[in-house]
Amino acid sequence: MFTSKFTFSRPVPKLIFGAGAILTAFALGAVYASPTRVVRPDKSSGEIIRLLPEDMPEHVIRIFELTSKPGGIMGAHRHPGHTLLYIVSGNIETQVGDGPLTQYGAGDIIYEPPRALHATFRNLSETEPARSLVIFINKRGEDVLLPAGDDNDAGTHARD
Repeated sequence: MFTSKFTFSRPVPKLIFGAGAILTAFALGAVYASPTRVVRPDKSSGEIIRLLPEDMPEHVIRIFELTSKPGGIMGAHRHPGHTLLYIVSGNIETQVGDGPLTQYGAGDIIYEPPRALHATFRNLSETEPARSLVIFINKRGEDVLLPAGDDNDAGTHARD
């Protein structure tokens, strides 16, 4: 398990959630075309909503707010499913897979393919937090966060 200055914070205010509405609609796609069960999220982890779409019976869609403290660095890790990150505020630097170390700011979207190595994630500000909405599309029962080691390692956080 890793340690960092990052925290999953409290639920996102409606105004900020609205900023990610387009991304959320994209991520949910055809979910609204079929019955979907909404499950009470684990708000202590920053989870905003958890959806169990009936037309995707093996999958769960979970949306979190991630707040990185000023200067915060999250070490290498993986996510077992598709991951979309929408930067709400602040500036971050990240590297996914073999891609380049890249800087992103408010309004940018980052996609991480399943099990890709997320080598680093750093808040570039030493004075302001960076806030993001993170959408995970996983198989039910999978954790949303895996250690960086072997991509078959057991998950370590926010199990469904």
